[in-house]
Amino acid sequence: MEDTHRAMSPLIFCLPNFQRDPAIMPTLLTIQRALPPQLKAITTLATAGDWRAVHLRLANQVRPLESLTSALSRKLTAGQ
Repeated sequence: MEDTHRAMSPLIFCLPNFQRDPAIMPTLLTIQRALPPQLKAITTLATAGDWRAVHLRLANQVRPLESLTSALSRKLTAGQ
């Protein structure tokens, strides 16, 4: 979530002539909406003691979102 907020900050406060990829903001908003349900599901799985499912969910769903957020954040930082 912190990476998502950090990546969105430059978009919110950018100069009017700053050229940005129009897909960045919708992508970040989608990630921001997707993370809380993922984290809730992980918490539920952990509470049930299903650690294999926790690891699989982290590896297959949360980490790709984290990687995408980091890539978008780097792209925005490079554009400033």
